[in-house]
Amino acid sequence: SVLLARQGLTFERHRLSLADCRAISKVLEHHNKSVKVLRLENCGIDDQRLAMLYTGLNTCRNLKKMVLDKELLTPRNIDSLYDIIRNCSDTLEDVSLSNCLVGDGSALFPALALCTKLRLLDVHGGALSHACTLALIDVISKCTQLRYINLCNITLGDHGVVQLELALSSHPIQNLILTKCGLSSECCDALACVLQAQRDHLTKLTLSDNAIGDDGLLLLYPPLCQCSKMGHFSMDYNHLSSSSLPVLTDLLRHWPRIHSLDIHQCNEPYTLPMAGLQFRREFTAAVKACAHLNELTIQSDWVDKKEMATIRPDLLEVAYEPTWYVDSGLDVSSTDSVSSWWEM
Repeated sequence: SVLLARQGLTFERHRLSLADCRAISKVLEHHNKSVKVLRLENCGIDDQRLAMLYTGLNTCRNLKKMVLDKELLTPRNIDSLYDIIRNCSDTLEDVSLSNCLVGDGSALFPALALCTKLRLLDVHGGALSHACTLALIDVISKCTQLRYINLCNITLGDHGVVQLELALSSHPIQNLILTKCGLSSECCDALACVLQAQRDHLTKLTLSDNAIGDDGLLLLYPPLCQCSKMGHFSMDYNHLSSSSLPVLTDLLRHWPRIHSLDIHQCNEPYTLPMAGLQFRREFTAAVKACAHLNELTIQSDWVDKKEMATIRPDLLEVAYEPTWYVDSGLDVSSTDSVSSWWEM
């Protein structure tokens, strides 16, 4: 689909020809002062195409949002993109380069570090080298207006989280996504310091698909209790056992605004024993008290299902796995429909 708007230029899933890029460049040159949004997603932008776009893009000095998702950034077009970002560094607020950065893309980062108004940085899915990851964290430390950071699938490891702690010490982060970042319980002291610093701001925290485990959750528990604005918390696939249920129950009591909770754990290769009856009842009661909770994903043997069905009839059990989802009007009898709903 192609959308040409007065203040934005958007091309999504539309493979651009060289002629297209030449025409777009002319449009950008003509409207360079009014174009505030540039979105090129999965358009097959290579060196030749970016060279065609470069002239027009380089005249845009008022861009507020730049999205280049699923475009392969080679060393040559990273140099071109560096110039483009630098020229609008005074106005850029949102930058998304998801599934773009490969290997050492650090040549782009000095330009990002100049974006003093940057509020959103999404680089998820980039296969970055270790040196590039550390350079990215350095950029984050310099962009003090950041509110949303998505580092999904960026291998931080325990050392990277220590560096991230230092980088975020003065940032009012509202949304932090650290899915599949290679985190373990060893990094939770540093991660706890990050959460402690963000306790008055954080509304969404995603730690899915790591190896934090029960011991790591205990270390994160004190600062998490202080995050009173928490609205979305995901810690699925983190090797949690039912012994973490009392901790999770108490967290719900400290989160009056929570509306989405995902703590589903895979059954293999880790054994997840059924939670004790008292623990299940206490968790169920905590769910009942959460007035805003409308999305819950959890092992069904971690809750009192009969009681849950009575106090929260809006929660439906998905038959093909022991998980609870909110009824969104979709047919939850198939994996596809549930996946589609979860991605909305």
